[in-house]
Amino acid sequence: MAEVLGTLSDGAADLSSAVLLAEAVVYHLKFDSPIQFALGPFIFSLDTAAPQNTGRKDRYNWVSVPRVGRESAQQYTGKGDATFNLNGIIYPYYKGGLGQLEYMRLLAGIGKPLTLIDGRGVYYGTWCITDIEEKGKHFHSNGTPRKMDFSLGLKYYGRYNDVPKLPF
Repeated sequence: MAEVLGTLSDGAADLSSAVLLAEAVVYHLKFDSPIQFALGPFIFSLDTAAPQNTGRKDRYNWVSVPRVGRESAQQYTGKGDATFNLNGIIYPYYKGGLGQLEYMRLLAGIGKPLTLIDGRGVYYGTWCITDIEEKGKHFHSNGTPRKMDFSLGLKYYGRYNDVPKLPF
């Protein structure tokens, strides 16, 4: 567990988010709930918000450079934004409850990047929640949905140690 905490805290926004993530992982391991993804302290699993599909898009920046008497050439200027989408289903009366999307919104509203890892322990870096969409289906007589589809949009925050050191 100490190795996991050390690895998580190296890339986490701060130590408190690494501790929250580790506590959430330990909680799910206690109850035999397989973790599919963890975003900060939020765990995506079959028992909570179950991912159905994911998508990642990486951009690479090129600019046109005019040349005399020829067509413009392209010059690579570096990596652009990376985005990650996670679409899933929540059955609030099965497990996890109705508050899962509100918890995601709370995390987004804090305005801090969150560590993203998958169930194999692969570290994806820190990401910002940019949008959350939900659709309710199959409503009870009181108006609460029995099934909720959701989509979570993330944008890569960047690495923390990218700031160049000044020579003085």
